[in-house]
Amino acid sequence: MDNAGTYNFAASVTNAATQVTTAISDLDGMLAATIEFQFLYGQGGASCDGYLQVSFDGGANYRDVAHAAFSTTPAIKTFNVSGLTPHIAPITPTDGALDADSAVDGMLGPVWRLKTISTGTYGGSTQLVVRLTAR
Repeated sequence: MDNAGTYNFAASVTNAATQVTTAISDLDGMLAATIEFQFLYGQGGASCDGYLQVSFDGGANYRDVAHAAFSTTPAIKTFNVSGLTPHIAPITPTDGALDADSAVDGMLGPVWRLKTISTGTYGGSTQLVVRLTAR
């Protein structure tokens, strides 16, 4: 793998919105990843969904790899995915629609971003922080 290590994504969660972070690229050759979502709850709000996404075309299109769902309680959710998992049938790509608290093996590419979809009005410095450990 070209650039093994831990990469951080962070989103401030305030008003109901869909937002994306700046992409991290140059992760060619990744064989596995540990993905940790940490929801730092402040106050208010209703739901906050984080999707760690990958792109195989330089950022033109993104696909969900992991989705962690949160509401009004601080929490940490961790996934481990492998690029070596065989898939005989095609994987149907989703963008912000992967089932809650799930991940898809086999889709590890060079460009990554965090997509956050929140409802309600959060306050008190609510944040979603994601750590991607690429190996």
